[in-house]
Amino acid sequence: MSNPASPDSPAPSLPMFVTDAFAQTRTFYVETLGWRLVDDLEDYLSLAPAGAAHPELAFARTDKLVQFGELPRFRGGVVVSVATADADALSETLRQRGVDVGEGPQDMPWGVRSLVIRDPSGVILDFFHPLPS
Repeated sequence: MSNPASPDSPAPSLPMFVTDAFAQTRTFYVETLGWRLVDDLEDYLSLAPAGAAHPELAFARTDKLVQFGELPRFRGGVVVSVATADADALSETLRQRGVDVGEGPQDMPWGVRSLVIRDPSGVILDFFHPLPS
């Protein structure tokens, strides 16, 4: 049985993406999204959105993960959903920072308002908040 998560314990899971766009991805999450760097190494970084106790995503340079052997480069196809207080306000902030937000937030049939963007590595980020009942 696992222990409840606390800020001092490791994250329960941490998806790591191997990317050729390492520097651009770091800049995107830190400067554009305002996420906090938890680990910031030459070939690996982990990040957490504001208020998160643990990192939620990690990225590694493709040429540095020798301990895993030959790895295919990430080609996309993953959606990471991230709760946000206000998808509309986030959309406007990101649009002002030059991020392509497409048509902006959309109401989804499962009861959330969702803003979908893509990071420089190809990860699709779905920022959502619940719709009023």
